[in-house]
Amino acid sequence: MDFFEAVEQRRSVREFGPGAIPEADLAKILDAGRRAPTGWNYQPREFIAVTAPDVLQKALGLLGWDKNCSAMVAVLMQQRETPSGGYWVEDACAAVENMLLAVTALGYGSCWVQGGLRKCLKEMRELLGVPKDILLLAVLPIGKPVRAGAQAAKKPLTEVVHRDRYGCAW
Repeated sequence: MDFFEAVEQRRSVREFGPGAIPEADLAKILDAGRRAPTGWNYQPREFIAVTAPDVLQKALGLLGWDKNCSAMVAVLMQQRETPSGGYWVEDACAAVENMLLAVTALGYGSCWVQGGLRKCLKEMRELLGVPKDILLLAVLPIGKPVRAGAQAAKKPLTEVVHRDRYGCAW
């Protein structure tokens, strides 16, 4: 699948069917996250690739998901300052989006879980062994979607793009 197809097809998937994700595909997804841009090229992110069924089930239970997935990626950040401030949140978001697009391009589904993580952050950190000085910002459950679906409707470009100045039509 080419890049623009992946952008058009990417959707949040919350129900997954059985089947493992080949290690080579998981490596491609993680590499997509690693290659995302970072402020000042500090590369303050790390990832935990979770594939052990017992850890996956515990993690999903903490999130309140009564579902299945084949793998999960935890996105970790070192909260470090750069010469012009900290860009660690932006760096994490770029990595997550790269991985979500890679997931879609490889024929899998995922969901960016950040808000739902807040309610179980302490327990999830303990489960995954995240050190105290490292931030756990998001998790991405990954698997084969149970059913086909389409991306949620998006506003047309004419509603979200302005030409040269705010309020000027695209």
